[in-house]
Amino acid sequence: MIWIALGGIVLLEIAGAVLCWIGAGKMWAARGSAATFTAAKRMAHLGLGVTACLYFIGFMAIAQEYFLMWQNEQINVLQDAFRMFASAALLSLWLSADD
Repeated sequence: MIWIALGGIVLLEIAGAVLCWIGAGKMWAARGSAATFTAAKRMAHLGLGVTACLYFIGFMAIAQEYFLMWQNEQINVLQDAFRMFASAALLSLWLSADD
């Protein structure tokens, strides 16, 4: 079960990164037209959403509450998970701003 959970986490991290890179590539290619650029943001939003959900739901909610990760000083990754969640959320807000 642990290896399946770890594999799921790694696959979600890879999916979020790939979606963000695809979105960044589409935005770079569409930088000449404002309407096309705005439409190209969709994939980057999806990647940031996957990343934010992974770190918020997976680490800050499930790992903190069900596995009591906050009690363990050696594997307490909640600060790192919050930093990744906050980064994805802030980047998504910045990406949502008008150009």
